[in-house]
Order: sequence, then structure tokens, then C-alpha cells
Amino acid sequence: QTTQARIVRGRLLVERGHIQRDAAHFTAAFPLLADSPREAAAAAVLVGDGLAGEERLNWYEEARTLLTHWLADNDADAWAHDELARVHSRLGDEHRRAGEMEASHEQHSVCLRLIESLAGSDPTNRTWQRNLAVAAEKVGGIELQLAAAERDPDRAGKYRQQAAARLERSSEISARLAAWDRSRPQWTREAASTLADLGALRIT
Repeated sequence: QTTQARIVRGRLLVERGHIQRDAAHFTAAFPLLADSPREAAAAAVLVGDGLAGEERLNWYEEARTLLTHWLADNDADAWAHDELARVHSRLGDEHRRAGEMEASHEQHSVCLRLIESLAGSDPTNRTWQRNLAVAAEKVGGIELQLAAAERDPDRAGKYRQQAAARLERSSEISARLAAWDRSRPQWTREAASTLADLGALRIT
């Protein structure tokens, strides 16, 4: 098969996997998309989403590696930056579920930096702005957990300060989004929820 034929077949398998909701198609598509790193990375994420534990982490790491290498020569690819941010968020969520809070914090912090760059490049992109609010809220929530578990008062205080800054930023962005589009009440709820978390933090 030619490279293009393999890629086309891989795309068809991905499409079939979505239609039939069968992750086996994503797994079969992955090697066929080897010459299209962006699509291979997206397939790896789909495979990982259907797994659990170490296997899921391994597929997410595969996607991270592919996207990182791709971006080394294609830094202007906004989609790849956005997808890489999502991969780091997934990795962070997995570490958090496993109780590995330092590792989760590291992954979500990378996600936040990537989204900050995207949102800064186009402040009118509401999807990126919302993603920034969500990412900041996630990092802040993890920092609150790290503060609660930290025995060193100075380190705990630093985590709380960082968390307060993240939550305040998240709330401000969510409030701005809600003002932009009143037809999306979830944005107003998200702003109120983050404000409540911030208020509770200040009380403590």
C-alpha cells in the first residue's frame, strides 16, 4: 500500500470507530496513520479513552510524544497545541485519580501554559477562553489539595496563594464569558461555583 492509501484506510477506520463506538477500530487505525502524526496522535487519544490505568496512560503518552515532535517543526499549528493541552489534561486527570497529586499538578500546569498561549494569541476565541478558565480552575483545585496535604506551613501557604490566584482568574474569565453570551447559563454557573470556592479559601 502507498502511504496515502494507508492514511485513507486509517481515516476510514477512525470514522467507523466513531459510528460504531468501537475502540478496536481506533487501535487498528493507529499504525496506518504513522505517516500523519497529527492524526496518529488523535487516534492514540481515542484508544486511550477506551482503556484504563497504565494502558490508558501509555496511549496518552504516545499521543504526547507524537504531538511534541510534530510541533517542534510546526509551531504555528494551533490545533496541535490545543490537542497537546488536552492530552496533558487527560494525563493530569489520570494521575489525580491515582492519588499522584504532584504528577497531576505538573501535567495540568503544562496544559494551562499551552492554553494560556493559545488564548493570548486570540482573546476573541471563546472556546480557548473557556478552556483557560477550566484549566486554571483545575490547577487551583489541585493546589488546594496539595496545600491540605502539605506539612510545611510555608509550602502550604504558597500553594494556597497560587490556588487563590488561579481561582480568581478562572472566575473572572467565566464571568466575562457569561456577559458575552447570556444564552449559555452554564458559564454563569461556572463563574459562581469558582467564586464560592474562592470565598471558602479566603475564609480558611
